[in-house]
Amino acid sequence: SGTSWPIDAGHPCLGCTERNFWDVFTPFYRRPPETEKVRNLRRERAGPRVDRGRGGES
Repeated sequence: SGTSWPIDAGHPCLGCTERNFWDVFTPFYRRPPETEKVRNLRRERAGPRVDRGRGGES
């Protein structure tokens, strides 16, 4: 039928064999609020872009 379990299909483990899986581990793709904060923090620490003006571009 072409179906498989997540890991065999190349996806990370979702915990589908865990007790109360559907009640505890869903939704799968909603980002937790902390994720956005970490991403923004990394961007601020990176500093200004240094690739502008290279190769004759301004």
